[in-house]
Amino acid sequence: FLRQSEELNKCLNEDGTLAVNEYFQLRHFPHIFAIGDIAGTKEQKIAKICPAHVKYVKRNLSYFAYGMEKLKAYKSSKYESQCIVMGSRNAIL
Repeated sequence: FLRQSEELNKCLNEDGTLAVNEYFQLRHFPHIFAIGDIAGTKEQKIAKICPAHVKYVKRNLSYFAYGMEKLKAYKSSKYESQCIVMGSRNAIL
C-alpha cells in the first residue's frame, strides 16, 4: 500500500522497506521516524532488535521536538542469528 502513495513511494527502498537515515528519519521527511521491520536498516528483521530502535527514537524524538541540535545515531545490533525452537529438546540457530 505504501507504493500507492506518491509521497511515500519516494521513501521506499527496492525491497519495500522505508529508507531511513542513522536516526531512523525517513528520506525526504525528517519529521517522520520509522522503526522495526519496516525500517530499511542493514540488520536482520527480528523482534528482539525493536527495543533498541525504540530507545534511539524515543531520545531522538525528544531532541527533535525541542529543537536540540544533536540526535543520537543508531549503531546496528549485534544479533546475527535467530533461534527456531523445534520441539522440547531441539532448536536451530
